[in-house]
Amino acid sequence: MMRVCVIAHLPPRRAGGALYAHKLYNEIGRRAKVFIIANRDATSSTNYKINSVWESDHISFPSLLRIVREVIRLRADIYHLQYEYSIFGSPPFTCIILLLLLLVISLIKKPRVVTLHGVLPRRLSYLLPLAIFYKFVSTLSDRLIVHTELMKEVLRSYGIPPNKIIVIPHGVDRPRKSGDNPGRRYGDGLKKVLFFGFIRQSKGLEYLLDVAQKLASRRPDVRVVIAGGIPFQGDRYGYAKKLRRLASRHKNVRMILKFIEDDEVDRLVDDSYILVLPYVDSFVETSGVVARVMAHGKPIVCTRIPRFFGELTHKVDCFMVEPRNSEALYRA
Repeated sequence: MMRVCVIAHLPPRRAGGALYAHKLYNEIGRRAKVFIIANRDATSSTNYKINSVWESDHISFPSLLRIVREVIRLRADIYHLQYEYSIFGSPPFTCIILLLLLLVISLIKKPRVVTLHGVLPRRLSYLLPLAIFYKFVSTLSDRLIVHTELMKEVLRSYGIPPNKIIVIPHGVDRPRKSGDNPGRRYGDGLKKVLFFGFIRQSKGLEYLLDVAQKLASRRPDVRVVIAGGIPFQGDRYGYAKKLRRLASRHKNVRMILKFIEDDEVDRLVDDSYILVLPYVDSFVETSGVVARVMAHGKPIVCTRIPRFFGELTHKVDCFMVEPRNSEALYRA
């Protein structure tokens, strides 16, 4: 049976890629022997083995040496690395660690595959020497996996050969039936406008709170629910505190600031009438939230940004509005 060595983070780490990795390798583990080099607090699975070697929020030099040792010791047939901007620490540090690991694995002369969960467009290349970074990743890898055709086009704009890039869409959970009487399950009869996901500045939640203010006097039967936890990097800029302060001014807003377990996600989505995602970022990637809730069949209102128009179609899968536009969001 094929031996697959993976470098990825896993739950309970609070990151979308951690849950993605768990679900992916839980399935691959039915067909191959999977060994995951992961964060120290990673949870186990019957379908893959974990080598927990690095700290939950960053990689130290001793941890890096342990990863290299495990990579060599496992003698896998193929190596798969999951790349997110902050998987090993700060984005620049993560880029350096990824290149070092690819260089080490290339010396073993085994196939190397990297899944890029996000890519930055060229107009943001001032943030990092991205052209050099992506070129090195391509040179040191046999294949690059992305989740959308738009992500592939961005990589091609950096000069990455198209035959090296494979598009594999982000998986979604199996379809399930939502509650027949949303808003009535808990006896309140309110129509819920739901945001679900990690609380960070790129989510544009201040615009959703502007909408809540408009709804307060015009639609007393509507409640805005903002549910999600602080990512593992923490509330670096006090964004969650700011939102909590703003939300306290509105009686029609409920904030659930904690990591939401799967069962509670299902209950929240079932109890809602519509899902609103007012993101404001420019990253070219997929939305784990959309993948998580799509099986519920709820209407989605989102912003017209690469994260969404790379995989959703306006007035087919969702209703899109311009980002940072409270009035457009309210009218939607």
